[in-house]
Amino acid sequence: MVKLQEKSQSVNILPLGEEILQKLSLDPTQLRLINPPQKRSHYRAVINWLTKYHPDPDVTNLEKIKGLLESFSHSVKLRIGMLLNLF
Repeated sequence: MVKLQEKSQSVNILPLGEEILQKLSLDPTQLRLINPPQKRSHYRAVINWLTKYHPDPDVTNLEKIKGLLESFSHSVKLRIGMLLNLF
């Protein structure tokens, strides 16, 4: 009798950061044109979390979506700042 071993393969169901940036119409090459600097740094953080955070496949689900959560957090701060005319 031969036993077959199944390898557990993780499937990435999260969208790629570049796809999200495209849907948001965020162009990293245009960041230097954004003023004031506080606003620009939040945009930079959104882009960095979406494109540079690559967790290992064996981490928890929370760690897998950390980049999305962090980028969302910076997006909310941007929106609040714009609503309150802080930027």
